[in-house]
Amino acid sequence: MHPSGDLSTRWRQCKHAAVFWKERYYKQLPIKKLVPLAAHMIVSAGTLSGCSIDGLEIVLCNTSGIRRIAKNSIDKLKAQSSDWDKQIGSLFRDYKIRLQFDPKEAG
Repeated sequence: MHPSGDLSTRWRQCKHAAVFWKERYYKQLPIKKLVPLAAHMIVSAGTLSGCSIDGLEIVLCNTSGIRRIAKNSIDKLKAQSSDWDKQIGSLFRDYKIRLQFDPKEAG
């Protein structure tokens, strides 16, 4: 058995974390426009699940060939993903609501 637990269980956990953003925000767009979403999926999955995701590397394939995205662009994508994560977190943290309760007891 893997030191971190059952690998099949860990893969399912990784898979769910990794696909959330795709399932929620994917639209039919040109591949270049999907790069930020792909980067955010990978960075988020690594942060959430610790599924042996270390770093980020992206290549794009089209009729002219396979091209690796440069390190400075990757660094910007990782920084943007981190910013999005902070913004999303602050939306929940800073949300103020005055809850009203049903007069009937739960249960």
